[in-house]
Amino acid sequence: MLKIPFFRKGKWSHPKYGTISGDQGKFEAFVKNFKDNVLGRPPFIRIGHSKDSAQNFGDSEAKAWVNDIVQEGNVLYALAEATDPKIEEDIRNKKYRFASAEYSDNYFDKESGKDFGTVLSAI
Repeated sequence: MLKIPFFRKGKWSHPKYGTISGDQGKFEAFVKNFKDNVLGRPPFIRIGHSKDSAQNFGDSEAKAWVNDIVQEGNVLYALAEATDPKIEEDIRNKKYRFASAEYSDNYFDKESGKDFGTVLSAI
């Protein structure tokens, strides 16, 4: 089982997305919406971002699947099961050291149109 930090409390500036902030309310929404399966599938972990910045789930190879989200102090962690022992070894050996959450602060359900707030889709 992998334990991957993917979000922390604080506020910072991103060159493409502007101001990004994490607070306890956002953390609680990440966890609740994950446990309620709002996305309809588990978030997956992939290596890198697609070049066109699109979230193309069908074309992105899942290197791990998120089984749970837990908070420790000011950090959210994904507990994930690797799809291949090699990727788990690469992460443990620090070949990959940083994670970037792919999420929506206003995730709308496609059927009901309901806004669920912050939902994690990938890391």
